[in-house]
Formats: sequence, C-alpha cells, structure tokens
Amino acid sequence: MINRNGDRPNQAKRYVEFLTRVHDGVSVTTNNSKELGAFKKTAASDTLSAQHVPDVAHLYRLHLWRETQIAGATAPRVLPAPGNEMPWFAELFEESIKRQLDTGYLMFAGDGVYLPTVQGAYRMTWNELPPMKSLRRSSEDKRAEAQVRQASSVPFTPPTNVKVITTTDAPPRGGGQTPPMRKVA
Repeated sequence: MINRNGDRPNQAKRYVEFLTRVHDGVSVTTNNSKELGAFKKTAASDTLSAQHVPDVAHLYRLHLWRETQIAGATAPRVLPAPGNEMPWFAELFEESIKRQLDTGYLMFAGDGVYLPTVQGAYRMTWNELPPMKSLRRSSEDKRAEAQVRQASSVPFTPPTNVKVITTTDAPPRGGGQTPPMRKVA
C-alpha cells in the first residue's frame, strides 16, 4: 500500500490480508499489518492483526483456522462473480462503514457521506494516542500469539470439496446495486 502524503515522500507499507465473507454476512479478516483499525469491533466482523507472521503461507493457514473457528467448516462462503471483484470489495468496505452507525462512531450525513460523531471522533482519536495505542497493540499481539499457538497445535488440512454455486439474483444490500455473487459452500 502506498500512502501519498502531498509534498512529503510516499510511504510504502507492505502487508498481506485474507478476507472470507460468510453467507450470513459475517466476515473474517486476518492480516499482518502493524496498524490497527480505528473502528469499533462488531459481531459481524472479526479482524486479527498478526504483525509477527510475515510468512504468507503461515498467515494463510492461520486465516483458514480462524475461518473454521468463527464461521464453521460448513458455512457457505460468498465470492464475487468473475469480473465483479472491485464492486464487491467496494460494497464490503461500505458495509464495514455502515456497521459503525450502530456503534455510535459514525453518523450518516446524506448523499453517501458518513461523518464521525463527537463520541466516535473522541474514541477513534483516543485509541491512536499514547498510552492507548501501545496498550491496544499489546493486547492484539497477545491475541494473535494465542491464535497462532492454537492454529499450530492442530494439523493443517486445506479446504476440500468446496462447492461453488453462482447466484445472479441476490437481493441488494445497503440500498445499492449488488453485483452477482457466487456462493461457496
């Protein structure tokens, strides 16, 4: 990821992220980013920042283990129809923002614009300041280490017998156009 900072030099941040979308709307994300998100955690999304897992294969195995723990081994997975990957990703990103309406962190300002509430701005800023930022990072590192240990204690078995069903008549979510989806079971 490249952050363009106006007249300052660009910053390149390297990390890998795996995301699984489950049919019931739950998403499981596993990454090795050093940065933590500012949004409040919700029941519909579980993100783990395992910054000390640089190996992509190891991170993928961890993600598969987490996916099974959170979503179950048989829950249908949702994938975008071929050619609709970017609109699908944009929809997931917008859903993550809309989930923050219920937390009180954001409010809808109209015309597709979301703004932080006073409470949300305060909490998101507070979480980025010392000592809260280092406490959050430490807590997430401990959580990641525990999950890495648990995932490493079971034999790795890659997913098998994955069924793919293409559905083009999925009802739109969030009031917008929904691209055709493939459901993976």
